[in-house]
Amino acid sequence: MRTNIFPYIFLSGVAAALSYWFWLWGMAQESISSIGEAPSFFASANLFAALLFFGSAWFVVRKGFKDKKTSLLVLGGLVAWYAAVVFLGRAGFFGSRPLFAPNIMLAFIMLFFAIKKLLSVVSLQEAFQAIPLHWVFVVQTFRVMGVGFLTLYFMKVLPGEFAIPTGVGDVLIGISAPLVAYLYTRHTSYSRKLAIFWNYLGIADLVMAISLGILTYSKPFQTIPTEIPNDPIALYPLVIIPVFAVPLSLLLHLFSLRVLRRVPA
Repeated sequence: MRTNIFPYIFLSGVAAALSYWFWLWGMAQESISSIGEAPSFFASANLFAALLFFGSAWFVVRKGFKDKKTSLLVLGGLVAWYAAVVFLGRAGFFGSRPLFAPNIMLAFIMLFFAIKKLLSVVSLQEAFQAIPLHWVFVVQTFRVMGVGFLTLYFMKVLPGEFAIPTGVGDVLIGISAPLVAYLYTRHTSYSRKLAIFWNYLGIADLVMAISLGILTYSKPFQTIPTEIPNDPIALYPLVIIPVFAVPLSLLLHLFSLRVLRRVPA
């Protein structure tokens, strides 16, 4: 059966366009002192990324779920999650500190347990297995948006200790996603092993990003000395990444690995 490579080429082109767009905008700015001074760009970038992601998600969900009602339920859940993050982010919820830690830390802990619970739902596992696995890989292309971290580092908004490794890692995973997906469809002797390795690499990138994000945040968490703290990561629109994109990427990686373990070597 011949594999249609057009979707992979298209998504790779979108990834390149996103990276180029961030780079052009970053070069056009002389300096920026706070994330609040860049709302117009990030609002448009956020909208563009959301349209790209939810468009890809709808395609993947509809391709895997034959039941339209189930497709709408899954996509509706994603949209509701995203909308809640945007609403709370714009209200400054995640950056406030009612307790010993900012709300973004507490939200991340809650999302971790939610992901653990979702992984144990049998019906969700069965539904996920109905989706062609290579399309799940392709969805991770949206992580090329990590180039924004590099842009904000050069603009002195985010510390390099966090932005450089996180941005580079995300871009590499995002760019390689269509390639890994395409090679997986070739069913060669190394396809499954490559997919497993790539998913573990993606998880390692997320764990690194989370760890550096915490260790470069302001006191009492900051243990890595930085010129500027990583506090903007808890403000809108950057907070969409740790509270929506990171948990979702982690969930996709973990589900993918569960399916891959059941695929004959």
